Amino acid sequence: MPDFLVIGAAKAGTSALYRYMREHPQIFMPGKEIRFFAYDDGPEARDRMARFGRDHFEVRSLAAYEALFAEADPALAWGEIAPIYLESPSAPRRIRDLAPQVRLIASLRNPVHRAFSGYVMQVRSGREGREMRDAFDPASHHVQAGFYHAQVKRYLDHFPKEQLMLVLYEDFARDNAATLARVFDFIGVDTDFAPPLHERHNVSTYPRSKLFNSLIENRLTRDVLRPALPGWARHLARRAKKGNLGRAPKIPPEIHAELLRIYRDDILRLQDLTRLDLSAWLEPPA
Repeated sequence: MPDFLVIGAAKAGTSALYRYMREHPQIFMPGKEIRFFAYDDGPEARDRMARFGRDHFEVRSLAAYEALFAEADPALAWGEIAPIYLESPSAPRRIRDLAPQVRLIASLRNPVHRAFSGYVMQVRSGREGREMRDAFDPASHHVQAGFYHAQVKRYLDHFPKEQLMLVLYEDFARDNAATLARVFDFIGVDTDFAPPLHERHNVSTYPRSKLFNSLIENRLTRDVLRPALPGWARHLARRAKKGNLGRAPKIPPEIHAELLRIYRDDILRLQDLTRLDLSAWLEPPA
């Protein structure tokens, strides 16, 4: 079982954490987004497989999960990163039952910006076709994933608060080195190690033509047509897709204001629960 888990949130710096942490000589991580602890073989898992495909949960058995660490040096700190663990209702209980001593790290991002970044990602992946003005109703996954109070409380209901470290994405973005030193200290590895922080990871992009993007990113193309293409054709398709991507747009002030209205009470409840200063998240759009 792992010594630590980075449990989320999605679009809150977990890709950068993974890339930086795996460089540490005292850390072993088998891969990102294994998602084992979120597989409950029930409605939650079936819903995610319906949205993202059956290979969304590649590791489903305890034996297969343990095998990921079979060759790891026991002297290292073992861990994995899966943003789904924070929003998954079943993951906290499964983690407690199988790894009760594990150290948990949650990176939390201003939910307004997280929701917009999630929308941008889903447009890019071909899973979101709605225009911005229609995509942020409170029931949408973009919005639901940012209600952190209940997500964090589930972990505090299952683990002592000393086992849960909360990282603010904004602090991480402002000072990578200081945040990583705190994380390394929390999991008990050398805090003086400095990974190459000049590299940027998972930079947000947005399709210039959403129609073209939807043609090359729909499920039929991904699962049926693309695998049947010869290698040179797949290479051209990848180049065409990359050429269609530009800089991600900024969140429009009216969408920012509406999302802030939706999240305000949850932010205040999270602030009371965690004693974090979240006042910056409550600031209106510039």
